[in-house]
Amino acid sequence: MVSCTILIVLQKKNMMKTFFLTIFLGIALSVNTSKAQDTLKIKQSAQLMANAFANSDFDALLDYTYPKVVAMGGGKEKMKVTISNAMNQMKAQGITFRSIKLGAISKVYKAGTELHCSIEQHLALNIEGGYITSISPLMCISGDKGQSWTFISAGDLNEGIIKVLFPDYNPEFVLAKASTPEFHKE
Repeated sequence: MVSCTILIVLQKKNMMKTFFLTIFLGIALSVNTSKAQDTLKIKQSAQLMANAFANSDFDALLDYTYPKVVAMGGGKEKMKVTISNAMNQMKAQGITFRSIKLGAISKVYKAGTELHCSIEQHLALNIEGGYITSISPLMCISGDKGQSWTFISAGDLNEGIIKVLFPDYNPEFVLAKASTPEFHKE
């Protein structure tokens, strides 16, 4: 009788272990799936923004630009003119886009009511005699818990600009600096 009781208790313990393990794995898998979906949404949005930039689609580009940056630039219409003028100057100097590729996404940090992270942006520009490559962080910002994302080029953001744009900036989130551009002869 004692051995049957011990066997029943052991079976119940194994069932409980199995139950808790199943619950734990279910939670862990749903968190990992959620993070993978969040990462996918960030990367998809960043790619749409990069494509808009490369194709001179300034309306789409500004739709993916952090709203405070657009406001600081004088609004969407003024920013379109500024960007268009800069792109025309580049073309006049013989500088054209070769490619924009996105790399790794950082950890996502909570900053007040926003989420912040960064994604590596690999840029290549054609110039006379070859091309230039550089890597810089693209800061990703969500004000709606990751449902949508806006971006700013962040390779040269200093502490003063960060404080103006992001009063609740999380100091644990450290932005990488842009790499020194490298010339490649063709």
